Amino acid sequence: MGETMKKEDTVKLISAEGFEFVIDKNAAMVSQTIRNMLTSPGGFAETEHREVTFPEISTTILEKICQYFYWSLQYARFAPPLSCVIFHFCFLKKMLKRIQTWLVDLTSEINFTKMVEDEFVGKLKMSVIRRGRCIDV
Repeated sequence: MGETMKKEDTVKLISAEGFEFVIDKNAAMVSQTIRNMLTSPGGFAETEHREVTFPEISTTILEKICQYFYWSLQYARFAPPLSCVIFHFCFLKKMLKRIQTWLVDLTSEINFTKMVEDEFVGKLKMSVIRRGRCIDV
């Protein structure tokens, strides 16, 4: 972290308030928009001076954006390949479907048990009432 960066390896991002963030060019390139601004042909000021001004982005927000760029640069390489993500998504989808089916079956069983219990209690009450006793079941 104590290394000095060469000027050509840095980019200056300027907030609406004029605060300047000098960050690593590779970190800035995380953003496709900034990448396009810095690499597009045609002699744009951003390309020549390696400065991008954001007149509508506050200093606080631009600071968080820069932090995200460095975070993404550091951890993006650890992201699993898309095919792996799709496989896990499909697996989880199947598991959730099985759990949903199990819960529906369990709910049906609970409802049936409750129905049988209510029917039994109802018959018990009727039996008690027929005998002339008044109890609460």
